[in-house]
This record gives sequence, C-alpha cells and structure tokens, in this order.
Amino acid sequence: MDFISNEEPEDMIVRPIGSSAVSDYNKKLFSTPSKHDGLKLEFLNYALGLFVFSIRYAQVFWSSHKKFAIVFGIQQLLNSVHTLISFCTLTILYKVHVSSVYTESTPFLLNSQVTLLIFGISLTVLFFSSSILFYLGYLKFASFLQEKVRKQYITESSETSFYG
Repeated sequence: MDFISNEEPEDMIVRPIGSSAVSDYNKKLFSTPSKHDGLKLEFLNYALGLFVFSIRYAQVFWSSHKKFAIVFGIQQLLNSVHTLISFCTLTILYKVHVSSVYTESTPFLLNSQVTLLIFGISLTVLFFSSSILFYLGYLKFASFLQEKVRKQYITESSETSFYG
C-alpha cells in the first residue's frame, strides 16, 4: 500500500506543467558544448596514407600488365574511400554511445560491441577482396616473368647473369 503514502518514490520524475520529455531531450542534446574543429590531423594522415598505399600498391604490376594495374589501383582507391566512410560512421556511432544522448532503447541503434564487430568484419572483407585481386595480379606477373625467361633462353649457369 505504498501508493497511499505521502512520500514520493525516489525514481519518480516531477516535471512542471508544460514541460515534456521532448524538451528535456532537446536540453540534454543541445546543452553540451559543441566544438567544431573540422577535419582532424589523424584523419587526414589516415586518408593520405590510404591514398599513397593504393597508388604504390598498384604500381607493382605496372611493368607486367598496365590495364590490370589501373583496375587494381581504382579498386584500391574505392576500398580507401569505403574505409574512410566506415571510419567516419564508426566515430559518429561511438560518440553517440559515449555521450548517452539516447536514453531509451531504439531498435536501429546497435550497442558498441556489435558496432565494432560490424566495422571489423567490413574491414576484413575489404582486405580479402584486395588480397584476391593481388593474387590474380601475382599470377599474371609470374606468367609475364616466365614468358620473358622463355623468350630470352636464360639458363642458370655461373658465367651468365639472370638477365642474359
């Protein structure tokens, strides 16, 4: 019979007339000071590293198969863009979890462990897609070298070098 007592329960929220949960949500959302720094140096460094990696990684096959090197470079650039977008979304979702803006449970907002798991799975899939394409390029490069060796009749004797 505690509902008859004059004491208020500790977990009861008392609001003045005219306020609502939406206004409390807006106060909580907009009361935190927001600092817009623009792009962080770490993100720019990561983007520049991915760009240089995608170009230099594709140059391995430039001497053997130029069209494949171009396709491989474009695929690496697209992977880099996808990785940068995934990183941005991960940081936004992480900040939402840390700031605890959403107090009620929403069906579309995953918890932080599942978010990190999905990010890790997507990076793994991107890694294996580029590895498979690299293996195809390696096979093309190996056949290119075998064709060069066959054309030049190179033997492995001690008096001649590898290049003939």
